[in-house]
Amino acid sequence: MRKFLAVMLLCVPVAAQKMHVKVAAQTIDGVPFTRYVPGIGLNNGNASANCAVYGNTANCSGSSTGSSIYLPSHTVSGSLRHVEMLLLLPDGRSTVVYCNDHLWGLTQAHLAACKNPEVDGVDADFSGDKVKLTWGVGLDGKKKESQTFIIGKVFPAPIPAPKP
Repeated sequence: MRKFLAVMLLCVPVAAQKMHVKVAAQTIDGVPFTRYVPGIGLNNGNASANCAVYGNTANCSGSSTGSSIYLPSHTVSGSLRHVEMLLLLPDGRSTVVYCNDHLWGLTQAHLAACKNPEVDGVDADFSGDKVKLTWGVGLDGKKKESQTFIIGKVFPAPIPAPKP
């Protein structure tokens, strides 16, 4: 029971908190992808005819409309990025956070890209299993960028060695 409470106490302070954290390490890797997008064909058409018979004579009229759209199948290629960082929290704990690019869309490759903070310190807003990191960019650092990362493992603060 004590171990369970200790583990819970390690996790609770990370949830729903804002703090400034240090980026201790980060890795970025790219994974190539090729995606097949199937072709699609749409066809609309209307036709009508109207005939009237008068003795030995027939009088007919007709109309038609039509349209077709065809998008051939094709492949889309690119590279997906995985960003992973080790953050040092002010209380001595550390946590691994990560972000993966992902694809969406049916006919084209739309890429939701992970932003990579290229600074040593970021503002972190922890909430549940996610953390929103915000950092300054540009020469003066006044413009802000942000990215939401998924929280991985949380490591406890190192226990100081006993003094002799």
